[in-house]
Amino acid sequence: MRKTILLLSLLPAIGLLVAFSMHPVPVTDARRADAFRAFLKQFDDKALPYAVTAEHLQKQLETDDWEGLKKSSEGRKIRLRLDDPEGFIPYNRREMMSRVPVSHQPVAHFATAENHAVIYTSFRGYSRGYQSYFIVVFDKVGNLVSSNLLAQTTREYITAATVDAELRAAVQTYRINREKTDSYESKIVGLTLETASEIDLTQPTEESENSKKPIKKAEPELPRTESLGAVGY
Repeated sequence: MRKTILLLSLLPAIGLLVAFSMHPVPVTDARRADAFRAFLKQFDDKALPYAVTAEHLQKQLETDDWEGLKKSSEGRKIRLRLDDPEGFIPYNRREMMSRVPVSHQPVAHFATAENHAVIYTSFRGYSRGYQSYFIVVFDKVGNLVSSNLLAQTTREYITAATVDAELRAAVQTYRINREKTDSYESKIVGLTLETASEIDLTQPTEESENSKKPIKKAEPELPRTESLGAVGY
């Protein structure tokens, strides 16, 4: 009888111990917070407003002077790689379907009163290629708010944009005019404005609503391209 009473008296303590072991919330939150800070450190801190101009993107196409290229000790140009083991950057379905390796590289980080935002580039392969710039907005503790295609270079189009202090992006897409209209390697002789729009980057996107799913909504496409753009110089 006494053993039974003793066992019953211990049950509440055992229950609390089991509940604590099953829900280590403070430990998990602290680890993710540390991971988010480490993730942000890969990006250069920049001030807003921040712009990626059409002139800068055109120069990239003409000179092979791409974002994130650094010189190694041997003098070779190498690309930085974005390290994201915790998956702060949402998955992009199109990249997952690509047969060519897709790499990401960090570009810039911004901090506002309520948000963190990062810009990174995405490109296929390991040499020169056309790049896409994405901007991802988080709350202060690293929860995803939105993910948008921000700037881009393709064979036919350049998309540029400016991000202001309220995390709104003014976006312009230009058609590339070349010296020889039948050659994508021909000299660029001008740009013609095709579209202009504005994006409120603080508005949740489908990525934030389904951040646990390894799928990213395809961005709206312009004729023969996919553009919606910004990044800063």
